[in-house]
Parts: sequence; structure tokens; C-alpha cells
Amino acid sequence: MRVIFIEEDFQLKEEIHVKQDAGSKAEEIPADVQEKEGQKPRILNVGCGADEYGTDFVDLYPMREAIVKCNIEAEELPYSDNTFDEVYCRGLFEHLKNPNEYLRKVRRVLRPGGRVVIITDNASYWVWALDKSLHRGGYEKPEHPDDRHFALYTEHHMKNHLSEVGFVNVTTTLHAQPVYMGFGKRAFGKFVNGLFRITPLRKMAYMHLRAVGFKPVQEVAAVSGKS
Repeated sequence: MRVIFIEEDFQLKEEIHVKQDAGSKAEEIPADVQEKEGQKPRILNVGCGADEYGTDFVDLYPMREAIVKCNIEAEELPYSDNTFDEVYCRGLFEHLKNPNEYLRKVRRVLRPGGRVVIITDNASYWVWALDKSLHRGGYEKPEHPDDRHFALYTEHHMKNHLSEVGFVNVTTTLHAQPVYMGFGKRAFGKFVNGLFRITPLRKMAYMHLRAVGFKPVQEVAAVSGKS
């Protein structure tokens, strides 16, 4: 498992939103899902909210016409097997009651060799230990009783989840986001992050982690050999 530490000004290519406004310029497609044989890669964004990265979108609460309504906890993804080059989610995994069941649904709709990309909260981040933080009751609101956090993950946890469901070549990345502190405490948060980064506790300075895994290519050959 490869762990990379990314500074705060780093932007992942696949996180750049492709705006739909007239005259907007499409951003670069990630290198490992670029156009093949003249076909545009299909990228499913699960739990997309207002995010416009991808070609297909599902969410429990659709915010625009292009988004397909889907309760990923209770339903299958509304697509055929082997449809997508990538399935992406950000800020979803920590809300799932049954994360491995979600990963099985993702694996079904991925093409052989396709990748799953998950961006979730890093369990080691120091802010999550503070009272009333996002993972200590600060996120839950009475007006949204179905929107809850159920888990926090380390890089090792994500590797275990992805490998258990059959993904291969799993890598993890820790990266920073603007410090979630509120009340004008961002400067203090950055100071604490900077201190952690020069110590053996440097993983505590990064809010999010990103896990990537690939659906094995060999599966299709094995199935074809039986027919």
C-alpha cells in the first residue's frame, strides 16, 4: 500500500468540476480513465450533491435534473454490469451503514480494469477528537434524521475494505483541506497542522484520505473460458 502526503494547495485532477455553463472549458480527464478507441470514458459520481465531476450522477436527494435518485443503501445502482470506467464518491463512505455492500454494487457496474475512487474523512485527523466536531455530534441535525455519520477510516481500514470485495492495486493518499474549525480559528488549526507534520504524528494533520482500487481485468477472461 502506497501512502502519499499532499500539501494544502494540491488539487486532484478528478476533483476539478466541469462546469456546464455556456463557453466553459472541459477539464482534463484523469490519465488512467482517458478516452479509449474514440469512446468517452463514463464516470459515475455517487452521492454527488452539487458536484459536477463525472458523466453520470446518483444521489438520494437529487439537486438537478441530470441526477438519478437512488438510495444506495437499499437499492442496486440503476446501471448494467460493466458500464463505467470509474465510480467516484466524496463524503459518502462515512455515511454508509454497510460499506462493503456498497463496494460490491460499485464493483458490479465497473468495467474490468475500471477503478473506484473514494474520498472520506481521515480517522487520524486531530479535529475529529474535539467535542461537537463533525464526528462527535456536530454534524447531525434534527431536520435531517436520516443523514448521519457511522464510521471513520484509516488508510489500513480502506485497504481492507477494498481488498475484501476484490479490488486490486489499492493505494491510499492523505491530503489536507481548509481547516474545519469555525469561529475564526482557521489560523490556529493551520498552526497545529504544521506542528503535527514535523512529528511522527503527521497523519493527524490531514482531514481526508483518498483510496483507489481496480476491478481485476482477468475476471472477463475467466468467465469467457467457461462459456
